[in-house]
Formats: sequence, structure tokens, C-alpha cells
Amino acid sequence: MAPKKFSKRNHQPKGPYYFFMMEFKKKQEGAGHVFRRGMHEVQQRASPYWNSMTNEQKEPYQKMAQEHREWLRQNSEKYTSQGIPLAMVEAEQKAKQAKGDLIKNTVSDMLDEVVANNELEKLEFYFISFAYFCVTSGGTYIPAEMGLVRYSLKDGVMDKLHMFIDPGKLPLGMAYDAKQHSESDHQLPIPPDAKGEKDNDEIILKLFSFLSQQEKMPPLFTETNDIRMVENILKGILNQGSMDENTLLVCPLSELFYQLKRATESFGMDIKTFPSVHIAQAIIQKDVYEYTKDISCEFHEDQGNGKYSIR
Repeated sequence: MAPKKFSKRNHQPKGPYYFFMMEFKKKQEGAGHVFRRGMHEVQQRASPYWNSMTNEQKEPYQKMAQEHREWLRQNSEKYTSQGIPLAMVEAEQKAKQAKGDLIKNTVSDMLDEVVANNELEKLEFYFISFAYFCVTSGGTYIPAEMGLVRYSLKDGVMDKLHMFIDPGKLPLGMAYDAKQHSESDHQLPIPPDAKGEKDNDEIILKLFSFLSQQEKMPPLFTETNDIRMVENILKGILNQGSMDENTLLVCPLSELFYQLKRATESFGMDIKTFPSVHIAQAIIQKDVYEYTKDISCEFHEDQGNGKYSIR
């Protein structure tokens, strides 16, 4: 009789003889026999019996093998060519799609509301950026500097928060990477000589005090190519403070630029020039104000390195 279910370990197809051999083993052990040489001995002892059986006698085991193949078809985990479970890949794709939809809806909803009330110029936006020392082999960004800006079309920059972050001792073996990145980018002194705030609780307090000027936690906009880095650093800060890492929603600046442009079109303020968010991203990446003076923090202005400053 065929088994009702199969073990998840039996992920390889099994033939009729396998099921006969397992049944033979069970019966022999029930009669007191011990197979001291394991499955090799079971196979040797079972083989003569199997070879002497008629097709009719083998039919139940053939049915077991057929049921096992069907069970494998329905339950076996499929893998990509890189050996990654297909279910994991599909789950990641769905999560990415859901995140993208959340961002689009969040930006669209916040703009639609103020446009309907003819108050687009009063809407406040929050922009965030980080500089980092290095990236560990596990993909963790070690923060060096944080900057946030509260901004509206009517008043421009309304408020800002800037701080250097001293993360403490760098992970083992990362000092060289940190030094190289610092020299080619922000030029901040690396740990143990890093500048800035060491207390993670103080960083959280200042961050949320700055963001709490709104009734609800606002979305944070950053350059599209920096999304992963910003999310990773915020996750580390929040996790150290035992806070939900999903408290803050980080959105690509290009999505805001794209939808904001479309919103101004409804006022007849501009011609339609943005067929997609990719055009918005291309314009942002030109960064025509890259070398403009007096838009960086004091440290980087003094260093003459405003290009790599948190702005």
C-alpha cells in the first residue's frame, strides 16, 4: 500500500524497487534481523526476492513510485540556475513591487490632497542623506554623517538637521576601506578619530524631534542611487534603539520630482516634458549645482570639498 505522505528529505525521484526494499527492511527488522552493513546489505538481501516477483506482485510498488513522483511535482522546491530557491526570488520580487507601489501611492496621495486644496506651494518635504565610512562584507554601511532638510516650494529651506556620527570601533579589517573611501569622498577623519555623535539614542532623539514637526511621520526623500545605503543606515540606527525598522519610509527623489512635475502641469505652470520617472532621474543626476558654494556643511566648505558633502 502506498504511503500517505513522503518526507521532505525524499526530494529525489524513487523507483519501485526502492519502496520494495524499504518494506523488506522493515519486515526483516520486525523479525529481529539487524542490517549491520546498512542499506548495502538490505539491497543484497532484497534483490533476489524482487527479481523473482511477477509484474503483478510489483504493481503496488510501481504505484508508490508514481505517487512519489506526483508528490515531488507538487511539493518540491524549485531553484534558479544560481541555486537560489525560486520561491525566495518570487517573494523578493513581490516585496519589491509592493514597496514600489507603497512609495508611488504615498507620494501621489500627499500631492493630490494639497493640489485639491490649491496649497501645493505650502506642502513640506523632508530630504535625507548620509555619508559613510565603509561597507562590511554583509552589506552594512557604517555611518559618518547625516543631513536632513525641511523644504517647501513657498519658503525654500525651512529647517535643517546636520550631524557627524562617530560609529565607534570599525569592524575588523575595514580600516583600509574606510581610509580609501574617506580620501576619495567626504574626507572625514575615520575611527578612532571620527568626529561627531557617539550616542545612538541621542541620534534617534534628534532625528525624530526634527521629523515630529508633522502630525504624522513624513516620507523621507533621497537620491535614487542612495536608497539602499540610506535605508541600511536608518535600519541600523533604529535597530540599536529597539525600534521598528519600518517606522521611516525612504522614497526616491526622482519619484517626487516626477509626480511634482505632473502636479504643476495641472496648474498650467509648465509644459509636459516628463514622460517617465527615468527622465526625472536623468535630470537629477546632472546635478547642475554640484560645485555651488555655501550649500555644504561648514567642515566641507572649509575643506573645499562641497561636492561630497551632505547637502
